[in-house]
Amino acid sequence: MSKILHLSHFKKADDFFWKQKIKLCDLGSVSFFWSDSDESCLNLKKLIECHPEFKDVYQQKIESLEALKKIPVWFKAKSKVIEKNMYELYEDHILGKDLLPIHSQVECSFLSSKGPFNKLVVSELLNPIMYQEFIMVLLLSDKLSRRKFRLRMNSRLLMEQNHSIHLVNFEQLSTHGILISSEKPLIEGTLNFFLDYQVLSGTDEMTLDELKNYLSTKAKNFLYSAQESARIPINTQGIHAQVKFDCVKNNLYYYFIEFNRFENKDAVKTLQQFVTHSKDLITESLKKAA
Repeated sequence: MSKILHLSHFKKADDFFWKQKIKLCDLGSVSFFWSDSDESCLNLKKLIECHPEFKDVYQQKIESLEALKKIPVWFKAKSKVIEKNMYELYEDHILGKDLLPIHSQVECSFLSSKGPFNKLVVSELLNPIMYQEFIMVLLLSDKLSRRKFRLRMNSRLLMEQNHSIHLVNFEQLSTHGILISSEKPLIEGTLNFFLDYQVLSGTDEMTLDELKNYLSTKAKNFLYSAQESARIPINTQGIHAQVKFDCVKNNLYYYFIEFNRFENKDAVKTLQQFVTHSKDLITESLKKAA
C-alpha cells in the first residue's frame, strides 16, 4: 500500500483542520466543529485560499484520498462481477450514489475479478478516520451539501417507552430538532424523554466567555435528569431510523427528532434560543479569528 495512505497521515493532533473546533464547555459536553455550518465551511475555504501552509495541508489530504483510486475491489452481484475502487466506494456512499446498503453483506475480492471472494458487511470496508476525511474534502470542494448550524452534544438522556426506561445518546442539537442514538429502536406512538432544558434558561443573554464559564460549572452530563419536570412527551409516529457506516460495530439506531414532535413547547423555545444565541456567539468568534 502506498505510504501516503498510512493512517499516520490522517487526523493528526496538530492538524489545522481538526483544530477548528470551539468548545462551549471545558468538559466537552457542547461543542462546534467547522463542518457544522455553512458559514464556517466558507470561512475555512477562505483561510485555505489565503494561507499557503493551509493550502498545502489540504492538498495533501486530497492526494491521500486520491491514492485510494489505485486500490481496486470487485463485488459479486448475482451472475456478474462489478469492479470499483476504494475511492469510489467511499464517495458513492457519502453522496448517496451507491445502491449497496451500508449494512448489507456482500461478496468482495481485492485480488481479482475471479476471486477469491469473501463475505463482508459493506461498513467493514470503510475506515472511520478516512470516512471523516472524505466528508471534509467533499464539503470544501462543494460536492457535498453543507449543513445548517448545529451543536455537537455529548450527553446521555433517559428515555421511557413501553413502561421501561433506558439511556440514549444526545448527539446533536439544531433549531429544527435533536439527533439521538439508541441501542434500541424507538417505538411508534408516544414516548418520553427526560431532558433538563431549564438549565439553559437565561443563557441567551450571556457572552461566549460567560456561557463557557457557566456550562463548565455544570456536570458533564448536565442535561440528564430523572425529575418529572424534565419529562418531554414525543410523538414518534412515522419516525425512521438512520444508519451510519459503523452501525455493525456500534449497533446504534440514529433518529432525528424534529421539534414539531415535542409536546413541551417551553422546552422547544429554550433549546432553540440556546442554539440561535450560540450560533451568533460562534459566528462572531470566527469573524475575529479570520
